[in-house]
Amino acid sequence: MTKSNGFRMVISFLTLLGMFISLFSSAYAAAYLSPPPRTITNAPSADTIAPAPVLALQAERGTAPGTVKLSWIAPGDDSTAGTAAQYIIRYNSEPISEDNWASSSDVVGEPTPSPAGSLEQMTVTGLTQGMIYYFAIKTRDEAGNISTISNTPRAVAAAAYSTYLPLVLSTSDVPVVIPKTTVVLDKTTAEVIEDISADYTAITFTQTTQGLNDVQVGDVIVSEPAPNAPYGLLAKVNSVTTSSGDVVVGIEPAALDEAIESGSAHISQKLRLDQGTTTFALPGVSTIASPELNDEFYIELQDVVLYDDDGDLDTTNDQIVAHGYIRLEPGFSLDLEVRHWELKNLNFTTTANETFELEVENKTDLQFKKEKLIFEHHFEDPPVTFMIGSLPVVVVPVLRVYVGIDGTAHTVVTTGIEQQATLTAGLQYRNGTWSPITDFNNEFFFHIPRLTADADVKGYISGELDLLLYGLTGPYAKVTPYLQLHANTNETPWWVLYGGVEVPAGVKIEVLSHQIAEYETTLIDYKIPLIEAQTNNPPNTPGNPSPPNGSIIYDPNINLSWSSGDPDGDNVTYDLYLEAEDSTPDVLMTSNYMTTTFNTGGLTPDTDYYWQVVARDEHDAVNSGPIWTFHTASDLSSGEITVRNDSNGVEIPDGDTTPSVSEGTDFGSVDINGATATQWFRIWNDGSDFLYLTGDPIVQLTGCSDFTITAQPGDTSISPYHNSVQFLVTFDPTTVGLCSAEISIPNSDADENPYNFTIQGTGTITNSGEITVRNDSNGVEIPDGDVSVNFFL
Repeated sequence: MTKSNGFRMVISFLTLLGMFISLFSSAYAAAYLSPPPRTITNAPSADTIAPAPVLALQAERGTAPGTVKLSWIAPGDDSTAGTAAQYIIRYNSEPISEDNWASSSDVVGEPTPSPAGSLEQMTVTGLTQGMIYYFAIKTRDEAGNISTISNTPRAVAAAAYSTYLPLVLSTSDVPVVIPKTTVVLDKTTAEVIEDISADYTAITFTQTTQGLNDVQVGDVIVSEPAPNAPYGLLAKVNSVTTSSGDVVVGIEPAALDEAIESGSAHISQKLRLDQGTTTFALPGVSTIASPELNDEFYIELQDVVLYDDDGDLDTTNDQIVAHGYIRLEPGFSLDLEVRHWELKNLNFTTTANETFELEVENKTDLQFKKEKLIFEHHFEDPPVTFMIGSLPVVVVPVLRVYVGIDGTAHTVVTTGIEQQATLTAGLQYRNGTWSPITDFNNEFFFHIPRLTADADVKGYISGELDLLLYGLTGPYAKVTPYLQLHANTNETPWWVLYGGVEVPAGVKIEVLSHQIAEYETTLIDYKIPLIEAQTNNPPNTPGNPSPPNGSIIYDPNINLSWSSGDPDGDNVTYDLYLEAEDSTPDVLMTSNYMTTTFNTGGLTPDTDYYWQVVARDEHDAVNSGPIWTFHTASDLSSGEITVRNDSNGVEIPDGDTTPSVSEGTDFGSVDINGATATQWFRIWNDGSDFLYLTGDPIVQLTGCSDFTITAQPGDTSISPYHNSVQFLVTFDPTTVGLCSAEISIPNSDADENPYNFTIQGTGTITNSGEITVRNDSNGVEIPDGDVSVNFFL
């Protein structure tokens, strides 16, 4: 054996050994290591699990004009797991629900979904600056499953219009000099004050005190608040007398610069709801008080009637109504400086962080100017008291809130505005000159107005802060943010909505100085246009009501229908108001309704119903239809009408236009020479409730006058379960030929009212003679109409 052969044998052996090991390993693995084979019983099922809804969509004002920033947590593909395929984001000027999802506007540029649990963000652009928008999201997976709707937060599109006015304010310290002619009553003396006369000319003390012994005619007496002098006391003494143990001091009003030779003071205070008492609140006005809100006032308005033309609050179609709220964090600052018996410097400012929302609805057709005090609060528990040396200065701030409207409108107008403002406003008196103090930042947000015709309306809600010094009005300021809507259908644009702020302020000076005249000015007078109408015509006025206005209805489930549309071809939706026994219906049955037919559901018998349709196009232009009415019968029916030939019982279908002998609707041929044909018909009620015949006359006939109803039914109500009444039709032809007419029976059957069918008959001459003229001598006939002369004839 050679080496080469041996080598080949070794290779062959190793090859065989490897093959054996490989086969053995495969068999062993198959027998002992591989899992058992699976039995597949069903094919994989289709994806039917929709993504979970977004539950915490957040919206906030963006940084650039016309933008809103959105953020949310990604929901996933199958419920809360995986990654969805697409976000669908929409916005609207009203809260979004499934009802108005389809009509809401699509956002462009939604982000591609991230895995479930990720933070998603996007900025919506192209919005109207300052307008309030609502947003919502749905999520779609790769199989086309769509989630339910998210929550629907609102935000204001960032606006470029805001205002800032700088603050200018200064104070100084002056050494205090209180003259000997100023007497500050001690606590013991103040507590024995029994009465201050209403005309502020006399003070009665129940007894004399050491303090009273020091009072001389010509002195100025000053007191802190006391039980019978809650606002303190600042008065000049004219006389001092004693009577039956009482001490009566004759007085006249004094000013601070009569009580102080020199001195200055500064006080600044933030006002709290729990510092006093609310002395007045109009019906519909409420305040919210809680520990966390004590630093602010939240005053809510719900259906506050500013004007009622007939004085009857139960009739609402002649009212001007306000809704909304005002949130205030009021405060004030007061600086005084007196030098050598003269008021040299005075700074008064009111400060407020203020948010307000006001919606005004006018239902009148007149010119008006109405302002109402809706809320008043006195901060007198306790009064604010500060000292100039030993002299107490007593201040009681009073907050008053007014709502007003000024203008003219010739239709229903509803509009609203929000404003957020931080301001300081007041007056400064220095060296004989008054000047304003202003520090003002604000932003406006608004609702698109809804109106149908001309209007020029200014609505406002204002907070006025007065400082009562010793009970007399001193400085005051009134912050009046407002909205103004100007609309004229003959102008372009036909309406413009403005936002503005007015801040008048003044000082009634008598309590401060007798040497300076009273002063009043307007610190801020600011107005800007917020939005104007696009080139758009409002929808057509709803009309053609069914049932017709003033109808009597016998069906408890009627369909209300109307006509409308839009001259620009816009999509139109409808709000339907329906109310029983109220000629100014304000019960909303449906909103954003897409069709012009609405089923009322069950109605109440023997009731007057009033209804109105308001049409709105896709630009939010509105047109209100007139108020229509109908009356439901005392016994609403679901009777079922059938009319039959009374002689053989053959039914005549409703709407039948093919008369037949078997139905009795074909009266056949009738001689015009005095012959007539008659036919009895029977009206059956095959329903489970009364059937009412509502016509006048009961059975009505139109068409050929040779037909007449010669016997009307004997009753207008037919009992249920196959009861009936008869009527008789007579055919008395006057001319030869076919004669047709229509029978109409108005009734309470909802789907066969009126019940109509056609009848016919033919007028004939059946027994007429045949004339012939002949020559009597030879019997030759002379033709009718012969004009020739013939010897043989």
